[in-house]
Amino acid sequence: LQLGLRHFQRVGQTHLGAAGLQRLLLTCMGRPGGEPRDVDGGADADGSLYLVLELLDGVSLHEAIEQNALDANAVVQIGVELLDALAAAHVKGFVHRDIKPDNVFLTHDGRGGVAVKLLDVGIAALRDTESSASLTRTGSVLGTPTYMSPEQARGERVDARSDLWAVGALLYRALAGRAPYTADTEIALIVSIVTKQHAPLSESRPDLPAALLHAVERALSKSPQDRFESAEQMCEAIRASTVGAASSSLPPYASLRAVAESQPGDTA
Repeated sequence: LQLGLRHFQRVGQTHLGAAGLQRLLLTCMGRPGGEPRDVDGGADADGSLYLVLELLDGVSLHEAIEQNALDANAVVQIGVELLDALAAAHVKGFVHRDIKPDNVFLTHDGRGGVAVKLLDVGIAALRDTESSASLTRTGSVLGTPTYMSPEQARGERVDARSDLWAVGALLYRALAGRAPYTADTEIALIVSIVTKQHAPLSESRPDLPAALLHAVERALSKSPQDRFESAEQMCEAIRASTVGAASSSLPPYASLRAVAESQPGDTA
């Protein structure tokens, strides 16, 4: 939250203002058709921007993956909802830049089911603005290395397709049980992402539909030009790749809550 506040202090006052800040928060934290509850944003008398965030109860995607709580269809459904949220952000000119399992939260939808929330817009960049340029200047690397696209790892300017690479890496991690690129140090990991080719997802999950395997591999293309053109296009590709019976999508919220309660500390 503090990182997000510092970023909005720098970017928000110039490009968004209080109203724009609130619109961004609604876009990036709530899936389409389900705005987050009790969310507000504005400016104090001295011009300082503030955020009031929804208190979420549930489990992060990272925790769900670690506990093997999701089948392939659940992963596909999470990917669909995540890409829906990203599509809404991208059309408004925002690139998230830090998509990872810890920033995808699974909470209740009020009907016993699960809602997917995209969190932490702390390093989100406005495309085609001075602020975006300052965040993507040569040699400036922001994000989580495991889910960082090759161009982001090189410190180059990024666009929405960098987020799609991160979604591909996230889906790979959730389906294969490991990230597409691993290394002993962050520097070695970045070098690997930029210069090496990951093992195809089909090697660890030959049981998955070819359409799903192809979608993940396309998202992980080294060149942005070889990836999907938009979050909507990627969403349709993975939506069409449901594995087996469509009924086994997201598990009931109660089962995910049990995962949260099995973790040490407070995950709410």
